[in-house]
Amino acid sequence: MSLKGKRQSPEHTNKIRLALRGKYCDEKSSAWKGDSVKRTALHAWVEKHLGKPKICWDCNRTDSKIYHWANISREYKRSNGLKDWKRLCPKCHIIFDFDNHARGEKHGFAKFKEKQIIKIRNLWESGKYMQKDIAKMFGMHRTHVSCIVLRKAWKHI
Repeated sequence: MSLKGKRQSPEHTNKIRLALRGKYCDEKSSAWKGDSVKRTALHAWVEKHLGKPKICWDCNRTDSKIYHWANISREYKRSNGLKDWKRLCPKCHIIFDFDNHARGEKHGFAKFKEKQIIKIRNLWESGKYMQKDIAKMFGMHRTHVSCIVLRKAWKHI
């Protein structure tokens, strides 16, 4: 018998909705995925066990409307346990995530090495070369040289 066109009770609909969000997922559930879980379901699992955060652990802010659970190890595995999570306000969460992104030559799309960036800045600071000359030397566009010497790009060096 098909369920198409039939209405389900609000309780049943709510149970399905909560199950899809991970509220009913535990080790005994047939939907348990262990460490191969998606991030949204993992965050729902953490929120189920640790509750909704009410304070930021980095800045001690309590007036934010929302708080996030941030994974400290960035492995996003249940096997690391609930101690691998910390509460952060959105601002601190952005800073926390940004501090650990690959930058410079470690980034997958980097075309230059840090030594080349230092050399570009030294050539510019010497006053002997214009940005278009430096761009020709390194095979890049002049605006990229401008971003490097003004520290809009490669800020960490």
